[in-house]
Amino acid sequence: MSTTADLSQRIGDTQKYSLTFTEDGSPLDITGATIYLTVKKDLSDTDLEALFQKVVTAHTDPAQGETEIVVNPADTSSLECGSYFYDIQVTTAGGEIYTPLLGKYTLGYEVTLT
Repeated sequence: MSTTADLSQRIGDTQKYSLTFTEDGSPLDITGATIYLTVKKDLSDTDLEALFQKVVTAHTDPAQGETEIVVNPADTSSLECGSYFYDIQVTTAGGEIYTPLLGKYTLGYEVTLT
């Protein structure tokens, strides 16, 4: 089951998302899993057309379901402010695919440009 939650960040900033995956209230072991954060302008865009995609294979504490996704300044610096679509998808070591989180991804203006 997916949870809907909106995310936001400033264009050109570093944004870190610390995540803990659970199943029935217990940590989900994500050892060997690949975690994707994909941001798209339109839901019908292919992954190749995504505004950016982060792929995480090294996790903070995989046995406890903990990982971190880092969006770097270069990932958003050439994008326009606006509201986009995102999801976070998990592909387990066994090949199962889950999309636990999705929603709107809002990019806001950056005031300081240095």
